[in-house]
Amino acid sequence: AGRMSFQSFSFFVFLAVTAVLLMCLTVIAGYQERTFLGARVMPAAQGEKLWAQESAQRLPLNLLGEELPRDEASGVTYLPQNAQTEDWKGGLSAPGGCLYFIEDAQMSHKQEALEEGHAFRYVVVNAEGKLLDKGQLVATGLPMMVWRLDEPVNWQTVDAFVHEGEYTGTVTVFDPSGEYTVQISRMRSRIRGNSSRWADKKSFKMNLLNDKGEKRKLGLCGMRKDNDWILDALSADDTRLREVSAFRLWEEIIQSNPSDRIGSRMCYMELVADGQYQGIYGLQEPIDKKQLNAEEGDVLYKSGGHRWPTEKEIDYMLAQSAAEVGELVDGQRTWQQDDVTYAADAVYLKIDKHTVKLSAKLYPNRIQDEVWQPFLTLVRTMHDPASTLEQVDAVCDRSNLIDIELFRQALFAWDNLANNTYYYGQKTADGWRFIYVPWDLDQTFGNGWDACVNDGTMNSTAYTVLGRDKACDDGYEFETALPAAAAEQAGNQDKVRRWQQLRSGPLSTENVCALLQHSSDELIRSGAQVREDVRWPVRDNDTTLEEIQAYMTLRLEALDAYYAGL
Repeated sequence: AGRMSFQSFSFFVFLAVTAVLLMCLTVIAGYQERTFLGARVMPAAQGEKLWAQESAQRLPLNLLGEELPRDEASGVTYLPQNAQTEDWKGGLSAPGGCLYFIEDAQMSHKQEALEEGHAFRYVVVNAEGKLLDKGQLVATGLPMMVWRLDEPVNWQTVDAFVHEGEYTGTVTVFDPSGEYTVQISRMRSRIRGNSSRWADKKSFKMNLLNDKGEKRKLGLCGMRKDNDWILDALSADDTRLREVSAFRLWEEIIQSNPSDRIGSRMCYMELVADGQYQGIYGLQEPIDKKQLNAEEGDVLYKSGGHRWPTEKEIDYMLAQSAAEVGELVDGQRTWQQDDVTYAADAVYLKIDKHTVKLSAKLYPNRIQDEVWQPFLTLVRTMHDPASTLEQVDAVCDRSNLIDIELFRQALFAWDNLANNTYYYGQKTADGWRFIYVPWDLDQTFGNGWDACVNDGTMNSTAYTVLGRDKACDDGYEFETALPAAAAEQAGNQDKVRRWQQLRSGPLSTENVCALLQHSSDELIRSGAQVREDVRWPVRDNDTTLEEIQAYMTLRLEALDAYYAGL
């Protein structure tokens, strides 16, 4: 299995279509010569007669030699199309019969057909003109991923009470952007996430494999070539707009600061698994060695807790783990002390459920005795109020700290303070120098406001300044703050100057609102938003695009006043 394009596949398609057309020309004389998606168009009157009959068998529709995704419950077959062009990409066939589309006025109105999820009716007949199969085809303006698992799953039974799951099978990706491509691979996937595991709509980690079960690297939907992918269900955000928009905004911010790192990229797509439509997903690149362009000796830490561990806590957990205190749970030493639960192994430290959760990766990927030494250096420096600006600059890039802080402030990213953040340590002659990288940005643009200090409205949180005001009661650490001595030396001029620079570019109200609008347009113009609302109807429709844009206008203006007063 591999990748095919219209060019590389054209000769095969020519021969196949020619053979089918020769058969079909003998079926019913007098049909129009008009074609749609590579198949002939049948007059409405004749089509209605065939449509009224019962199908004799189930025949899939193929594109570039691959079976198109079909939702078995509704009988709808999906065909991804480029929403930015007026022309249809075709070449469809129905192996074992002759494919006809019943005449439809929407064939001449592509964008309307995409946006409304218009169903084009088709029939498949034999050489005598007898009906074999019939169905509906809906075109989508997004790429589509298809899972065909070795052991098919009834996804209606995978709900909030299912937190684990591993699956193997075949994945096919139909990407209509640019040169239409269809890519096929073996894959292995599992349910992923922390709180997102409790959602009915699951997120997944997916690894591409070759036929021998080894890693296989493919570039999907214009992103990097790799075997490691994330399918984000976007289930924490009812609008499905925030996380994709946030990653795109960070990508714009880093263009003017070479010290920043891209973090992750994400694009919209739709998933059909085992003949069941599963809705909109964010196909996402992980943050890893390739993404960071890491070199030997570099180290990467991921925080999923509300604060950093202190130096004393790190030393205590490592000593207890080395002494094999407690029980082994999922490979980690786990014990309790003074009503606090600890867990640790060579590359993982945890205190209670959400207080501290820190993992480590070294490059090259091997466990070393000093795995926590780089992070300890960062903790000692940033937690010591006497640390000077020179000492801070030795362990982290201050321009990156400023960008991360301003990015979080702009988006009210209250759930990203020491949480949902990567810390990338680059090896230097004197130790390691850290870059902060954002991750898991669903609680942004006002999302999750009801978990924060508020007056009963989302807009009231627009005036909360992270690090100054109490955002919520969960003890998040404002870990971009400089130690007292360093802060006094640095002053606020660099931060204020960068805020003003970003406000005239990526963080301008016009640009932020336009990014949100673009994400919304992708979902609406592709027709995916309508399908998502049908598949996952239990959603809070009180939060709209317009309300998020109004919130961001208030927030950015409030921050203008805050930074002007520093």
